[in-house]
Amino acid sequence: MDCKTVSISIPQKYYTLGNKENPAVLILHGYGQNGQDFIQEFDYLKHKYYLICPNAPNAFYAKKTFGAVGYNWMTKENRSEAIEVYLNYLEEILKVESIETPIIIIGFSQGSQTAYRFAHRHNKVRLLIGMSGLICPEIEISFYKTKSIICYDPLDPFLVNNNWEVISASYAVNPHIKLVQHNNKHQVYHPVIQQALLENQ
Repeated sequence: MDCKTVSISIPQKYYTLGNKENPAVLILHGYGQNGQDFIQEFDYLKHKYYLICPNAPNAFYAKKTFGAVGYNWMTKENRSEAIEVYLNYLEEILKVESIETPIIIIGFSQGSQTAYRFAHRHNKVRLLIGMSGLICPEIEISFYKTKSIICYDPLDPFLVNNNWEVISASYAVNPHIKLVQHNNKHQVYHPVIQQALLENQ
């Protein structure tokens, strides 16, 4: 049996809140979530920022074969190609929105790793707030240059198997990275976001 490939493209949805004249914040949801619901968690920011929250490129039924649709940024299938697709996708959104100044990114879970990759490739991110997700293993920590606040709970069921002493030590050598611990498990922790934005206006 031969396995062949063909490339296709379909329109992708993204959602916005706020005044476009305000600083842009790109918000990236986690696995199985969607932009329309996720952006509403950040409604309190819409008066000071222009919020942009895309659906991840890949859709699936979040509960078996029916009902709500969730989205993911990638799986192990065609991993490198999927990463390239979503990096280009985010770049295209900023282009369509005519955003040329450096942005803020907030990423949650799988969305945080999407954010790290985007920030590492593009010199367009002035602040990254990563929630419940570590910097991707292919990114060399010593070469990572984006100012980042990484917020985590050591008891997060998706992160609990990590050696936090080793991680903290490796991140500590990079002055651009700040680790912030909370006890909110695998959820967005808004007090850290509010404080980070206040300190980086």
